[in-house]
Amino acid sequence: MKLKTFLFGLLLLPIIIATELRIYGATKSYFFVIGFLVLLGIVYYLFSKKFPKDLFPNWYYVALIAFLYSAPVLGTNFGFYGTFWFWDDYLHAFSGVLYGFLGYFILKFIADKNKIKLNGTIIFLFVISFAIALGTLWEVYEFIGDSLFGTSMQSWDGRNVILMGKPYQGASLRDTMGDIIYHVLGGLVAAIVSVKIYNKKRTK
Repeated sequence: MKLKTFLFGLLLLPIIIATELRIYGATKSYFFVIGFLVLLGIVYYLFSKKFPKDLFPNWYYVALIAFLYSAPVLGTNFGFYGTFWFWDDYLHAFSGVLYGFLGYFILKFIADKNKIKLNGTIIFLFVISFAIALGTLWEVYEFIGDSLFGTSMQSWDGRNVILMGKPYQGASLRDTMGDIIYHVLGGLVAAIVSVKIYNKKRTK
């Protein structure tokens, strides 16, 4: 448990580092994303006592740390979004994987607690659906930020992103649909791996 406490503490470092580096030149989009991460931390703290302490394996915490360093620290402060054309797509695919595994851990916890028998089809469908749902909620969050607070999280200006689709569809729509597609692909990877993990543990 001490290791997981340490890893959870590391989750705060990207937010602290990114804020310190960006504080004097931050945009509204930046603070909106940081606010969302802080909100997630509060939600995690409030609900953590209702779940077992071993709900998330150590590698999942490490993956979260890697994601947070990749987004606000490397992506925003060190300019990876502009330097590497694939960075935004990579992060959305990465987050789709994280969303998917989160769904698997929650499903597994509920099934074990209520002695519900799972199978590969149920796990696959739930995990990929969970990833798509959270990915879509993130896009809704971006839309609200852009609409109410004048941010540019959906890249309506078309900068630093590789856009799918046709120019007449508009940069924001193309960016949003591209993000959702990468969330789906990430969720697909998580769903396939989750089924393999479950079947491997069941055969032991």
